Amino acid sequence: MATFTVRIPDDLHQRVKHIAAAEDRSMNAQLVHLLKRAVSEYERDRAPKG
Repeated sequence: MATFTVRIPDDLHQRVKHIAAAEDRSMNAQLVHLLKRAVSEYERDRAPKG
């Protein structure tokens, strides 16, 4: 599994932290969940038509 550091604005950090707590996830698990959703949406929206 890859590891990397990402810098995000403090307000975004707090928002994700709040969501993670509400979903009973760690910050890492929440960020992975959100990234997977975003990548899936990106791929779905750009899939070849036809």
